[in-house]
Amino acid sequence: EVQQQTVKVIFEEFYNQGDEERARGQEPAPMMDRRRAHELPANQVGFISGICLPCYQILAKVIPGGNPMVKGTMKNLEQWKILANEQRVKNETEKSLLQETQGTVVQEASEASYAPKENEQTYLDAAQKRIAARLTSPSYGRAGSLGDSIDATIEEGDEGCVD
Repeated sequence: EVQQQTVKVIFEEFYNQGDEERARGQEPAPMMDRRRAHELPANQVGFISGICLPCYQILAKVIPGGNPMVKGTMKNLEQWKILANEQRVKNETEKSLLQETQGTVVQEASEASYAPKENEQTYLDAAQKRIAARLTSPSYGRAGSLGDSIDATIEEGDEGCVD
């Protein structure tokens, strides 16, 4: 729980910095880009696996009583792996649904007698935007664990502060 809240606070600060950089016309670093908030679980797996765990394992060899740090880090890593897998499945599902829906929209548009040829692309574009908005809404596929997936991965990259 403490680790989840710490990550939430740190990443909200990162996203605020990225927002400021974007407002100045700069491209923020990927980990500070609110639009890439969905990558947080996978990034945490990489950070914990590649940096935290090796450091704690070395410290546990040198410092008596350091093994609880290793165990706690491994527990956190397992929780982030679960979230990363959930996010991967969600991304694959959304991609599949969007591809299926795009095919349906194209078929419906070509069969629609009320959609004149010159307006077909406009109709398709509008339908795809509605579908994409539904599939990417913060409530779509939201998990009910691990801090509501760290508050739906910091509200799916939405602008503003997360309470």
